[in-house]
Amino acid sequence: MQYENNAILDVQSVAVYLRKSRNEEGETDVLQKHRNQLLDFVQSYGWKFDLFQEIGSSDDLEFRTEFKRLLERVQAGIYDAVVVVEFDRLTRGDSYDYGYIKRIFAESRTKILTPYGEIIDLSDEFNVMNDMKATMGRYEYLQTKKRLNEGKLRSARLGNWVNGTPPLGYDYDHKTKKLVINEDEAKAVRMIFYLYHEKGNSMDNTSFEMNRLGFKTKRNDYFTVTKIGRILQNQTYVGRIVYGKSEGSGHKHKKSKTLRYKPENEWLVVVDDAHPALISKDVYEQIQIQMTKKRRIPPKARYSGYALTGLMRCNRCNSIMNFTKKQLVKAGWKCYVRTCVTPDPFGNRCNCRGCDASIVLDYVRRNIEEYIPRLMEQRDMGENDSVERLNRKISGLHTEIDKLKEGIGRIKSLFIDGMIDKEEMNGKHEEQTSKIEEKQRELREAEKELAYASSESVDDKIERLEIAKREYDLTDPFSSETNEYLKEIIDCIYYDRVDDEISLKIEFM
Repeated sequence: MQYENNAILDVQSVAVYLRKSRNEEGETDVLQKHRNQLLDFVQSYGWKFDLFQEIGSSDDLEFRTEFKRLLERVQAGIYDAVVVVEFDRLTRGDSYDYGYIKRIFAESRTKILTPYGEIIDLSDEFNVMNDMKATMGRYEYLQTKKRLNEGKLRSARLGNWVNGTPPLGYDYDHKTKKLVINEDEAKAVRMIFYLYHEKGNSMDNTSFEMNRLGFKTKRNDYFTVTKIGRILQNQTYVGRIVYGKSEGSGHKHKKSKTLRYKPENEWLVVVDDAHPALISKDVYEQIQIQMTKKRRIPPKARYSGYALTGLMRCNRCNSIMNFTKKQLVKAGWKCYVRTCVTPDPFGNRCNCRGCDASIVLDYVRRNIEEYIPRLMEQRDMGENDSVERLNRKISGLHTEIDKLKEGIGRIKSLFIDGMIDKEEMNGKHEEQTSKIEEKQRELREAEKELAYASSESVDDKIERLEIAKREYDLTDPFSSETNEYLKEIIDCIYYDRVDDEISLKIEFM
């Protein structure tokens, strides 16, 4: 296409900008096609040129690295014009980005040219067509994005993989659009589940063992606790496709909703048996319950320095009790429960006095021995006290959630009455909503645990208690192995002390 009226006689140096969206797929390489088209056009006029090209799906200027570099050079007045296939290749961002781009081109008097004979001068304030083209380009982009998301949703409902790079253990079959097992990688996945579930390793030790055995991640990296945790919680491994678990973005510069992980009842698509499973659903659910139990223990208390680490709570303030050790001249090393010094909201310390840890361990040993015959009676009567405990917990969580929801109503009333302004109301509303989501997460975990407890036989519980008696030293307060196993059978030990009178209450899983 030739330009009329000698409109570009003053053009000598140009920038060629190419951008292909990740969403533009087809048999033809779109980027190469546009590149050839623009270079032929530029070379037909004998212009000097610099080439800028990038691939991306974001419309946000912050994430268009090459385009930002181009803008810097345009602002410096280096080019007479910028050549693009279409005007909207530059202007698909929001109105704020377009205003910023328009100002740079206008102030530097840099034209925009297309191989179809268009000359776009953003310094012409009276040419409203440019603004209309930018708006329509933005609209077209959003419609394309909407159609793409709808297409992904339809594909996910058919059990196809639409979640990007497949997880470790799987490859993507381009013909069927489904996942197929990668046997070499699957060995690593099965080993992770074995080490954590069957062998009883912590996530830390599982990652260390995987690295010692020479296994690597999908990206050929070493395993870490975070990576192990993601694999253990990934429902893909039971043959399930999940799509739409979150919304928004966690990137602090991205112009979108704040990242929010949705509760399971809001997930857009869940398809079972979409591809071959690597792990059974029963094993997966048991692991989720196992991880839920450990999440209730504060991070510092998960490291098993003592036999009772992470198991004891102060009956006054519900804080985790800590431990210390002292070396005595005659008795050697002794372990003690430390005095609870957790402050209340007014700064008053709890001051629940500690004791010799062997007193608590002796109580645990005696309770295990007494609990076994009680379980046998429950078995004969068809009862299950774990189910009763979890039902009480679920009922309490429902009550807490209802109170928190009532709190949102009170926050709105304060705003209506003029007691707080809109900004403070939004802040308090967000804080209250966050608390509700946390309690709802606890509720879902408790309901899963209840489902497992209901299916677990009393004989299984008795067997676990017998193993504790038979295979673990319940007299050694420094045994980390004992601690790991006690966390599998004990939910909590509540402790209190008034003068020399010690009160203990144990709740088994």
